[in-house]
Amino acid sequence: MRLSDRTYRDNSGLIPIRWLICILVLALIIYAGVNLGMPYYRYYSLRDDMKNLSEIRPSAASDGEILDMAMAKVTTLNIPIGRDDIVIEHSDGKRVLKTHWTETVSIFGGRLKREYNFSIDTSRIK
Repeated sequence: MRLSDRTYRDNSGLIPIRWLICILVLALIIYAGVNLGMPYYRYYSLRDDMKNLSEIRPSAASDGEILDMAMAKVTTLNIPIGRDDIVIEHSDGKRVLKTHWTETVSIFGGRLKREYNFSIDTSRIK
């Protein structure tokens, strides 16, 4: 038996295990990243839509219609806020939309929990 054959035979079982471990670790990182990142995606998506809604002229749509459009986006994004949690104000002839909510994300069977507090005020968005 040559030394090179013996070395190859001993390592042949370890190479797939190393790859399997690397793939498993990569999958866990992706899983955690997606789950922990989704609340931020929902936040920025709603924030952008609310900013766009706040820029609609009051003569083009009533506050009730704007609220309906905002709630449609909230429902689509599955954000835990109700109709009463969105406040529409008028300041200097501009419409201002405000809301806030908290989301708790639990991953790895509840072993890792993260609480996010989000707040939107369209008057502060540039």
